[in-house]
Formats: sequence, C-alpha cells, structure tokens
Amino acid sequence: MVKRARRSRSRNCFPIPRNTSNTRNGYNKSDVDMVSEEAGAKENLRLPGLQMRKARNEAGISVEQAATALGLTVRSVRALEADDYEKLPAPVYVRGYIRSYCALVGISDMPILEGFESLVENGKQNQPGGGSSTKWSDRWKEKNGLILAGCGLALLLLIVLLLFFFGVNAEAGTVGSNRL
Repeated sequence: MVKRARRSRSRNCFPIPRNTSNTRNGYNKSDVDMVSEEAGAKENLRLPGLQMRKARNEAGISVEQAATALGLTVRSVRALEADDYEKLPAPVYVRGYIRSYCALVGISDMPILEGFESLVENGKQNQPGGGSSTKWSDRWKEKNGLILAGCGLALLLLIVLLLFFFGVNAEAGTVGSNRL
C-alpha cells in the first residue's frame, strides 16, 4: 500500500506554492534585485536634486556651507536637493540657483538643467489649464494687498498728523487775530 502525502489546503482550497529556492520566476533574487536597483538608480540620476546632493556630499560641503556660499537660505538649498520647486521662486531663478550650485560642487550643470527642465515640463502638463500656475498670482495678490494696506495706513497717519499740526496752528492764529 502506497502512502500518499497529505497536503494541507488553505481555506480557499488552493494550495499555496512554497518557493524555498533562491529564484523568482526563474531568476535569482539577486539578479532581480540588481535589475530593480539599476532601474531605480537610472531613475534617480534623472532627479537633479539627488545628483546635486550626491555631488555636495562627495565634495564634503554641508547644507549650511552651500547655502552661505550660494547666498541662499538653508531651506532653499534643501528644497533644491529635494526637487521641491514649489517652495522656490520662478523657474528662471531656480535655473540660476542650479548653475551656481553646480559650479560650487564642481559638476557640469547641463545634465542637471535637463533634468530640471523635464521635471518642470512634466509638472506643467499635469497642471490644469495648460500649465498656467495660479500660485504666482496668489502670491502677488497677497503681497499687493499688504502693500495697499500699508500705504493706506501711512496715508491715514499723515492726514491725522497734518490735521493735528495745522489744526493747532490755525486755532493759535485765530486767537491772536481776535486779540487785536
């Protein structure tokens, strides 16, 4: 009599394959991991911020030193390295920051700028309205409102001071003319 090995079945009655070997779909796990790491590395090399951070670290420059040398804030340097361009001014300024940063760490700015341009173009395509950003107009309106409020307050203060100064002198002048 031949004994059959009993297989335990899961609740859905389908056996769960147990892959104890070092392969995944015919490939070694190390091969699959290496390919995925290479793909991730190629994708990361396209990110300008990552390239700049790597070059800065290799040059032995801290974020604070880079910010001081570039005349930027630490927050701006970190935003550049994180590819967080919404925290930075208009793209024309960011291009200048990138050129200066690349000169500081001693790398070519062309691949970095190409990566930045591709990110900016992808961002414009993903925005509604064909890439017109309302962020800049909102900032301008906010600054405009603050400037307008400040000017109004200064004008009101000037009027009060003029009335006080000329009001006191006008009363003093009328008192003097009544005495004659």
